[in-house]
Amino acid sequence: MSWAPIVRMPVMTSSIGLEPGQILDRAWEEAVLALPESDRVRLLVRADALRDDDDAGADAAYACYRLLRDELSDESRVAWLLRHQRGADPLLEDLARASAATTPGSDVWFYGHLRVAQFERVEGRLADACGRLTELVRLVADDEPHRPGRAGAALALILFQQGRALESRFVSLRAVEHLEQTTDAVALGRALQTLANVHVDFREREHYEACRARIDEIVRPLSPSEQQYLAGQDRILRMSATSELGQFDEAIELVLEIEHALPRHAATLRCQRAYLLVRLGRAEEARALYEQVVAAGDAPPVLNLRLPTTRVLCAIALDPTDKARQELTAYLAKVAASRDEAAGSRLELLRGVIEILHEHDELESGRKAAYDLAAEATLERIAEIDAFSREAAPGLKLSPEERANLGTLQDTFVRDHAELRQAIVEQIENDRLRGVRVPGDWYDGTFLTLCAWCKRVAQPNGAWSPFGGMLPADGELRLSHGLCADCRGDLARS
Repeated sequence: MSWAPIVRMPVMTSSIGLEPGQILDRAWEEAVLALPESDRVRLLVRADALRDDDDAGADAAYACYRLLRDELSDESRVAWLLRHQRGADPLLEDLARASAATTPGSDVWFYGHLRVAQFERVEGRLADACGRLTELVRLVADDEPHRPGRAGAALALILFQQGRALESRFVSLRAVEHLEQTTDAVALGRALQTLANVHVDFREREHYEACRARIDEIVRPLSPSEQQYLAGQDRILRMSATSELGQFDEAIELVLEIEHALPRHAATLRCQRAYLLVRLGRAEEARALYEQVVAAGDAPPVLNLRLPTTRVLCAIALDPTDKARQELTAYLAKVAASRDEAAGSRLELLRGVIEILHEHDELESGRKAAYDLAAEATLERIAEIDAFSREAAPGLKLSPEERANLGTLQDTFVRDHAELRQAIVEQIENDRLRGVRVPGDWYDGTFLTLCAWCKRVAQPNGAWSPFGGMLPADGELRLSHGLCADCRGDLARS
């Protein structure tokens, strides 16, 4: 049988009753189904040639697949979809079903599940992707190194996106160990990028720079197409790192590059650029950009705190008056209520607010509330590390060096918390000297006032008692830091 030249859609010649210009309509489908089985298979194979042509070519290829998929085995179906999936595709569920039906342990089974998890992540179904990959990592643990390496690298990225940075850290380390034994430099580069992001999140500058140097070493000998594959994630990584290190000019340049390459994420990137601009002191530009994002009305959930942080920073920088004070109060209440936001994210944003507040003495009253929330987020990170050490770490079989790194990480946040406690104490004493009523001099039943130094809690009669037993029955607990009389006296004497 002969085939007409394919321009944008697969077209069959008049030998089966179709004109050379006819495209995918009902007549086309009927003609295809009337073909002998061998010719139908040839048509599906011919559709392979369309996969990289353009969107119309991809549509044609998928139309062939939908029409003929019932004639394929599960293995053939997965193999075809793995070649043709581009982005979050409507055939994802078909790929998931076919992958589940293939022989466990086979290549199509492994890569099918890996690809399904990838597109679940793209669609924001992080819990589904995480569950799928966790099981996949367990099942391939004793396979050739590339399998636990590839699956582990994919899982580490999703864990990081879920705010589970500690788990991501050690899953990444295991994936890197496996991939170092393979020739898959691209997968190794992706695993290292996730690990570097974790180091940025925990402000481990030396570890980040070592990871960064290793990534550069891996990328250098890659082909242009492989380098391009890693380049997008690398720009995002460098943007996060430069922002965390206070290199805001460089971070803005990277945001502009990413915004150009990923227009579908414009709202998120413009908000990030506005945040960086206000940190650079360019608050007018930042506010204009912020207003663009709000007016567009397409801000994703990931900006739940980033947008109001940008708004309040602009308000403080441009007009530090009563209006800015009201904005700050409302913003800090929103942060206090955002328990679903990862502690690391809250801590990063609060640091920015605290730095700006230090430049405006007229808003000094808002500092203590910001310190309170930052200290609370730091305690959450300490608790996260402690829980991980006790519950998850034993199953990961950490090396002595990794356990030491975990201890160092916890020590860092303990020091951060001590510094925040000291800042709270100094703020309380400044308020007292100015005649401002200080938390801890009373207890109104709304907050538990915690001594910033000894951790005892203020009671209605003015006494200070150990924290235990003070939790309310309904589980709702709001804390404010104060300073008990004993600690105030000790500090005065010292």
